Amino acid sequence: MELSGITVLDLSRLLPGPFCTLVLSDLGARVIKVEDLQGGDYIRYMPPLVNEYSSYFHLLNRGKESITLNLKQPKAKEIFLELVKKADVIVESFRPGVLKKLGLGFETLKAANEQIIVCSLSGFGQTGNYVHRAGHDLNFIALSGILSGTGVRDNSLAIPGVQIADLSGALYGVIGILAALIQRNKTHVGKMIDISLTASAQSLAVLSLAQSIDANSCFDPGYDTLNGKMVSYNIYKTSDNRFMALGIIEPKFWIEFCQAIDKPHLLHSAADSANKSEAFEEITRLFFSKTQNEWIEFFAEKDLCCEPVLYPNEVAYFSEKNLSQRIVRSDSDNVLVLSTPVSSKKIDDAFGPDLGEHNEKTLSEMGYNRDTIIELKDLRP
Repeated sequence: MELSGITVLDLSRLLPGPFCTLVLSDLGARVIKVEDLQGGDYIRYMPPLVNEYSSYFHLLNRGKESITLNLKQPKAKEIFLELVKKADVIVESFRPGVLKKLGLGFETLKAANEQIIVCSLSGFGQTGNYVHRAGHDLNFIALSGILSGTGVRDNSLAIPGVQIADLSGALYGVIGILAALIQRNKTHVGKMIDISLTASAQSLAVLSLAQSIDANSCFDPGYDTLNGKMVSYNIYKTSDNRFMALGIIEPKFWIEFCQAIDKPHLLHSAADSANKSEAFEEITRLFFSKTQNEWIEFFAEKDLCCEPVLYPNEVAYFSEKNLSQRIVRSDSDNVLVLSTPVSSKKIDDAFGPDLGEHNEKTLSEMGYNRDTIIELKDLRP
C-alpha cells in the first residue's frame, strides 16, 4: 500500500484531524491516536452510541490505535518524544500555541526527529488577527463566503448538511502531508504544515469569488447561475414530497431532456430565470406530477443529468449497487463504514479503538516495562 511503513501520531479530536488521518490510514499508514486520560477524543461519546462509543467515532477512527498520555506530565512527554523519534507525521488540531505551551513546539519535535512532518489544523491558521479566536465549521464557512451562497429565493440561508470547512481542511492536510513526504525523500528534512479551515473552505468558493471579485458583482443567493437561477440547473419537488436534482448545463443535454419530457417548446428556456418564469413553473408542475421513484425509473436509461436527492440512510444501498461498494457499507453490527475513495486496503474492523487500547502494545514496542505502562495510567492532571 502507498503509505505502508509510515507512522502517524494523531493528537487531534472531533472531525477535521481524525478525517485527515482516516484517509492516511486508508492509504496504508499506521495511525496512533494519542489521547488524554480524561475521556480522549470528545466525539467518542456523542450519540448515537454503538458498543459504548459514538457511531461518528467508529466511522472516523476505524483501523487506528489508541494510547493515553497526559502530555502535561514530564514522563508522558518524554514517552511522546520517544514516539516522535520513530514517527513520520504528527497531526494536531489544538489552538495555535498549545503544543508550544506543552513544551512540544515544532522546534522541540524537530530536535527529536529532524524528519518529522507536523500538520496543524486550526480555524484560522497559525498567524493573523484571528489566530486565537474560537470557532466551528459554521463560523468558518460564514467567513469564507460559502454560507452566503446557500440561500434560497425567500432570502433565507441554509446550514449545509456537510461540514465543508472541516472536511476541506482535512483533505488539504492530507495533500500537504503527501507533498511533504515526497519532499522529505529528497531532502531528509521534515516540515511544518499550517492548514486554516477557513482558508480551505474559501478556496472551494472559487466560482462565486471569481464572479464577485473579477466581475465586480454581488453574489445573490438563490438567483446565481449555479445556485437556483437557471431552470435547467435546479431542484424540483416530486408528488411524494421528495426531490429530483436537475443538473443540466450543456445545451445538448437540455435538448435531449426537452425531447424526453415531450416539451420541445422549452428548447430555448434552459437559462431562463427560476424566479417565477413560465418555464420554471411548467417544469415544477411536471416534476410534481410523479413520485420520486417514478422519476428514477423514467430517467434510468436516460443520460440526462437528473438524479434523485437521497437521504443518508439510502446512500449505503446506492453505493453498494452502483459504486462497487467503495464508499459505504453496513456490517453485521449495523455500523456505518466509510471507505474513502483512495482506500487501497480491505476494511476488516468497523470499530474505532477503545481509549488506551494499545498502550501496552505500543509502549512495549518502545522497550517500556509493564510497571511504567501501569504508572502512566495514573498520571492524570
